Amino acid sequence: MYAVRISWVAFCVAALLLACHDRSDRTSALQTSICSIAADAASFDGRTISVDAFLVSNGRDVVTLLDKTCPATTLLLVPSERDVDKSVNEFSLALMRGGRAPNTADRDVFARFTGVFRISPDGAGRRTLQLTRVSDVLITPKQQRRKDRAHKGS
Repeated sequence: MYAVRISWVAFCVAALLLACHDRSDRTSALQTSICSIAADAASFDGRTISVDAFLVSNGRDVVTLLDKTCPATTLLLVPSERDVDKSVNEFSLALMRGGRAPNTADRDVFARFTGVFRISPDGAGRRTLQLTRVSDVLITPKQQRRKDRAHKGS
């Protein structure tokens, strides 16, 4: 009986420590927007950020994040140099088709993307996000959305 109580206490302490660790990872990222980054990119350079954005991909080699309120600015997604949360791999697998990179021509992909923001040091001003976590994913087929609009208009 005594061993069961110690095991239960140890389990509760371990669960509490894991919950606090996970929460600290989420709160350490600065919640911002791509539009805010566009206004003052230098102040975000090297910081861990979270942005709510649409993922846009040509299905070959370019994967970017877009905020429709400032469509002239995008963030290029690049591999992370840090530990990556399992959500990134799960997200990537969910978007792949036939082993190829994700193509968003037929669907809207919206999510919260977290990672380290960088400005390219070569003077080109390229803005990248080294992705470490993905959450709150919403995937909507574009064809279905068009059908819904057409149905509402009739």
